[in-house]
Amino acid sequence: MKKRKNQLAMLLGFGLCIGTTACASNGSSEETLTAETTEMQYSSEDIANIEYDESLMLTGYQNFSMQLFGECSSAANAEENVMISPTSVMMALEMVDAGANGATEEQITQMLCPGAQNEELQAYTKDYAEQLQESEDVTMHIANSVWINQATLASQINNDYVEYLEDNFGALAKAVPFDNDTVEEMNEWVMDNTDNMIDKIVDRLSEDAALMLINAISFEAKWEEPYEEYQIDDGEFTNADGTTADVTMLNGSSKAYYESDDATGFIQYYAGGEYAFVAILPKEEGSANEYAANMTAQSYNEFMESVSYDYDVETQMPEFKSEYEIVMNDILCNQFGMRDAFDPEKADFTNIAMLDEGNLYISTVLHKTYIELDRNGTRAAAVTAIQLDSCSADMPREIKSVILDRPFVYAIIHTSNNQPVFIGTMNTIAE
Repeated sequence: MKKRKNQLAMLLGFGLCIGTTACASNGSSEETLTAETTEMQYSSEDIANIEYDESLMLTGYQNFSMQLFGECSSAANAEENVMISPTSVMMALEMVDAGANGATEEQITQMLCPGAQNEELQAYTKDYAEQLQESEDVTMHIANSVWINQATLASQINNDYVEYLEDNFGALAKAVPFDNDTVEEMNEWVMDNTDNMIDKIVDRLSEDAALMLINAISFEAKWEEPYEEYQIDDGEFTNADGTTADVTMLNGSSKAYYESDDATGFIQYYAGGEYAFVAILPKEEGSANEYAANMTAQSYNEFMESVSYDYDVETQMPEFKSEYEIVMNDILCNQFGMRDAFDPEKADFTNIAMLDEGNLYISTVLHKTYIELDRNGTRAAAVTAIQLDSCSADMPREIKSVILDRPFVYAIIHTSNNQPVFIGTMNTIAE
């Protein structure tokens, strides 16, 4: 049964503290889209009435979050800082999933939440975005956009799909030329919707690009108990490679202490108490990426359930800034089994468009994040961009043979005008 009550407590320590936001409703299209449409599997009107098991959705989301975090950490080197927003990735993938059919849709849905139906996950994602904007003490912003190649896809795009994203994801939909001006406009949109924390998501658009789906998230919150001047000292931080760095250290206290077999930690709440920063310190010294690579939803929950309020906890953490980016194609395709969506021949996005020639498939999933933590609070942002390209199916051709087993003429030409630079005949080949 669908449950609208907020159950975010189990997620405070991970995905939500790095990027939870409110839904932006900018659904105007720059150009009227006039394509003949295929019928969506479900409409904007009935998605609000779809029931789902929220416990199943939360479990699926958390498993996906921790596995994705583990895979990204495993792919990073020991010295690299890793931060992702599972919320941003999920939102972007759900925009894609809304236009998928068949095995392509099944793989995406089951990757995000095994056992769920596509329409259930769509309804949950819509409700989840609404839940995230309920806090009055935290500045949050979620934005989605759909950029349609005016030259190749605008005349064939499914209007129902575009309207569905506008209605349920608050998506801005634009049919535009995929040129340098649009690259600049996309990046400006990203800057605006991440509060200038992330300045761009694309450098160029390929000729084959047909559609770009972008989710942007920004988050800003003050500490529930701000750090006073006497709590701020100079300190030293030992890096993963053994070198040290001078830092500004924030000294505080917490009533909650966490300890599992392999880590200890504490929690610091943001204003309003709906969001918090959870610190997890591996007992094994060295790179935290190795620890993160082996984290699972089960080990994370065991850590969170280890909380004790029997101690006064002294805490220290450094002020820091960090940026991170990753192309997730390999992780999603090979580690999560989302293969068909990346396959030009197998991908089925016919809910997005029925192309006259060729097929739509995902060419790139790019994820970027930013975080800044200091004495005042935390600012964080994430962007996930999914590019869909179109490919033309090769038609069967009649087979001809040219076998140079007798005298022949040859030429070396300049291709600008096909004029021969060299031309000759071959009549005899000496042994």
